[in-house]
Order: sequence, then structure tokens, then C-alpha cells
Amino acid sequence: MDKLPPGPATIVWPLLRYLADPHGVFPALARRHGDPFLLPIPGTAGTVVTGDPEGVRAVMGAPPEVFTSFRTEATEQMLGQHSLYFQSGAAHREARRVLSPPFHGARMRLHGPTVLDVARAHMRGFRPGAALDLRGVMDWISLEVIVRVVLGVTDEARIRRYHRTMVEGLASITPAVLFIRWLRREYGGFGPWAKARRFYRGLMRLLEEEIAARRARGAGHGGDGGDVLGALLRAGDHGERRMSDVEIRDKLYDLIIAGYETTAVALAWAVYEICRHPRVEQRLLAELHGLGDDLDPEAVAKLPYLEAICHEVLRLHPNFVLLTRTLARPLDLKGYTLPPGQNVSVAIGIAHFREETFPRPGSFEPERFLDRTYSPFEYLPFGGGAQRCLGAPFALHEMKLVLAALFRRHVIALEPGAPVRAAARAVTVGPAAAIRVVVLGERSARRPGAGAPAPREATAPS
Repeated sequence: MDKLPPGPATIVWPLLRYLADPHGVFPALARRHGDPFLLPIPGTAGTVVTGDPEGVRAVMGAPPEVFTSFRTEATEQMLGQHSLYFQSGAAHREARRVLSPPFHGARMRLHGPTVLDVARAHMRGFRPGAALDLRGVMDWISLEVIVRVVLGVTDEARIRRYHRTMVEGLASITPAVLFIRWLRREYGGFGPWAKARRFYRGLMRLLEEEIAARRARGAGHGGDGGDVLGALLRAGDHGERRMSDVEIRDKLYDLIIAGYETTAVALAWAVYEICRHPRVEQRLLAELHGLGDDLDPEAVAKLPYLEAICHEVLRLHPNFVLLTRTLARPLDLKGYTLPPGQNVSVAIGIAHFREETFPRPGSFEPERFLDRTYSPFEYLPFGGGAQRCLGAPFALHEMKLVLAALFRRHVIALEPGAPVRAAARAVTVGPAAAIRVVVLGERSARRPGAGAPAPREATAPS
């Protein structure tokens, strides 16, 4: 079938629904128009959206050469010209080959003590009775971890500069700015787009300083640490093509953007859900108690229930709603032959909330990840195929370690209030309101598994 599938006439209703209910909009569109459907996107040919396993398999299982990068006016102004998101084919494979090792296997496990040290340092100030903005705490932990692991930065003043740049900058990038062209004007330095562009330039400047400082020290050539910047500076030592400083800067920018906010948001949702579900917290505490007070990163990484919790958090609260690429060659998708130049998207919000795959999809049930294994066409919080997030193993490792450090040592409870819903944040999704917790004491002073009184179990989606 050569024609494109049906879909909404304009982006207006889907965008408004997305702003109010970012995970519910795509299942609603699929129910109305079928799967796949065509979503109009201003300034582009629109994108054909699918979310059921057959459609996801057709897209994620296609050879990499079928696709090229998806670009919009907004992404071209907010990503570097050498961004991994803009690369395909041999250039993309080569970049991933250089970037992947620090996030995998033994190299990744070497960073475990760093993650625990950072988490404990930020939790050291927790005092009984203190009320905390959980998202703020996780922002700090995630940012410091990624700056240390990706850039090798340990100077506290430097880390604070990155934190200030990231927190203020990302808050300025709204979905409306990305979708509505006339909002992308700097208006003499005022308005959200001007702030977004200042963020882009500020972070790029910080990264350029980092690269220059490392070059000046002669670091990055043999014997350098296990951080990603060192790996990029060493690329070419063994006959590969050596990257320019601009290419290195753009790759580092990708990693900081992709790994900071997403992990912080996932950690905030994880604590929120654990605190809402007493049976989950008690089972987690029993599993953690067997490790003793001095957590071993390797042992934490092997805990099955903790891993199931992380997977269920990423299923119920995915950071992204659409994974979009542009076709370089025709693609057959559920009876439609999509032409080159057409955009195609996988909707995580459809895949993760299918009743057929995940019974009671709106409930938080980590046990489902103990009972069975899901295919990469059913569960894909980190994307899939050649575009799967290369930092996925490290992100999951970091989540486990931070949650273990928190719940093994501290007794916390959510402040009373309405359930926190999801809200659109630029291209990601996060909590619409602050997730506030109260510190009730230290776990080590209590009997194994003891915890604070928790709210009643909640099964409604947030």
C-alpha cells in the first residue's frame, strides 16, 4: 500500500494533549486512527507512528542503512553539527565504537565506587525531620556522576558551574518552543529561546575549556583515566581517524544532555514509587539487608528485585515518548510502504502501556520483570536497534547504586499530597511537580526491613 496511514489533521490537538498527558496521547491517537498513524509535524513530512510489537519490530529490526538522522530547525540549533543524533552509517558506527567502552563491562564497573561516593556525599546532610525536594537531590547526584565519568572533572567549583548551567538551561527549553517556529526568536535576549540558546552556548564553552585544559596537560594519550573525554582524545592512537576538538565537544555535549536529566528523573520516580508501595519497599529492604552496611557495587548490581524495580520505573515512567528517524530507503510497515524521506517513529507510550503485554499497565508491579523477559520490541526505555542509548548499561547501574545507598541507610516517606503526574519537558517527560520527602531517621539504627509508615498502596498511573 503506497499511501500513508490516516491521522489527525493538525498538530494542535495532539500537542495540547501531549502537554497535559504525555504518555496517554499516543495510545489515544492509536485508538482513534489505528496503528500506525500519521502525526503531522510543522515544517516536516510528519511522522508515521507505531507502538505495537509488530510495528516496532519493523522499525527497530530494519538494517541501519534504511535510516538517516531526523532533523528539525530546533534540533539543528540545539545540537552540534557533529552530534551523534545527526550521524548515520559508517560515521555513526565509528563514533559509537569509540564512545561505548567506558559505559560497558569492566570499565563501567570501575565507576561503581564513584557513584556510591557521590550519592553518599549528597545524602550525608540528611537529618531526621528534614524535608527534601527529591528531584533536586537526584539532579545533583546525576550531574556530578556524569561530569566525573564523562569528563573526569573532580573540582567542586567546576562541578557547580556545570550544575548551574544545566539546571537553568534545560528549564528554558519547552515543548512549545520546539514545535512552534515563531517562538524560536531571541527577541533581544529575552524569552525562552534566548535562554535556550544561552544554555547551548554556555555548555559548549564549558566543554571547549575542558578539552583545552586536558590537551594542555597532555592527558588523553596513553595511561589516561577511564573517563570518556580521555577515550575521545586517545581515538586515533591505534590507526583510527582522529577526532577534531569540535567533534569531541559535540559528542561530549550529546552524552551530558542524554545522561544527566534522564537519570535524575528516573531516580526521582523510583523513590516516589517505592515510597508509595509498602510491599515493594519491604521486599527491597530485605534484599538490601543481606549486603550489610558497606555496599559492594558488584553485589548491588546483581540484586534481582532491585533490578526489577528499575525496569518497572522505566516502563511506567519512560523519559521519552517518541523515537524518530528519517527513511533513506523504502520501509514496509504493517501493510504500508513508506517512501524515502518519510519520518517514522516508535511510540514508547504505546508499547509500554499495552494491556496485552503488560496486564494492568497503569500499576507499579516490579514482579512482572521477575516473571518473564520482554523482547526489545515490547520494552524499550533506552530505544533500540542501532540507535539504542549507548549509556543504557551505565544508567541502569547508576540507578541501582543510588537507590541502594538511599534505602539501605535512610528512612524516608513522601510528604502528604496529591499523586504526582507526568509532564512534558522539552523532548523528555518528568514529574509535573516537586516530589517532596521527609527524612525520618537512619536505617542502620532499626531492625532489618523496618521503615516509616507509608501511604496506602497506589495503583493508579501517575
